[in-house]
Amino acid sequence: MLKATLKLELHCPWAEQLAGGCDKISRSTITILQCIPHSDGRGTSAVVKVFTRMFDGKTLARRVKGVKGVKEASFVEVKPYIYLGIVKTLSCPCSKTPLPHLNLLNIRYGEDGKLYWSFLFASKGEFHDFLRELDERKINYTIHEITRVSEAWAISEKQTIVVKKALESGFYDTPRGTTLRGLSQELRISPRAVADILRRVHKKLALQAVEAENLNSLK
Repeated sequence: MLKATLKLELHCPWAEQLAGGCDKISRSTITILQCIPHSDGRGTSAVVKVFTRMFDGKTLARRVKGVKGVKEASFVEVKPYIYLGIVKTLSCPCSKTPLPHLNLLNIRYGEDGKLYWSFLFASKGEFHDFLRELDERKINYTIHEITRVSEAWAISEKQTIVVKKALESGFYDTPRGTTLRGLSQELRISPRAVADILRRVHKKLALQAVEAENLNSLK
């Protein structure tokens, strides 16, 4: 699976109004956690998190309700200066796009006044299909970040000991500070076992490097 974050040239009027009422630092912490399109395709229901020292929940709701197209808005303080809100709209630019229909993780309102959308895709093919649809709908975008979602990369305790000793002994230096046999004598295991352990670690590193290169090619 892939997690992709795109900066889209779309405007969210109520999010912009919300950001305008917060201090400079909090602008980057305004996050739309969920954006669900209505069945008639004319609006959305959204859950938003915002940090502000300037307004309480009632004031935030009043400001958002004043935006054209907003039907309902309510906010509650869950931690000091942190509010969760529900915003329902009668019309919304993004409701006419494929965006809310995908596996949306969140939408972040950046300091540059742009919306950063993070999605989860099952494959590179699904990601490319999404980009083609954006192109067809003439929605301008910039790929901000792509990461692969997979099991945590880790090496075992024994592999860590062997690699650490290899580094300390200069096994990877040029010229080498020790040989495979010398390394095996220090570790008190056979040269074949040392070679096998290092090979497994090197394979993991190689796979990680190839995956990173494949992700970079998508940008």
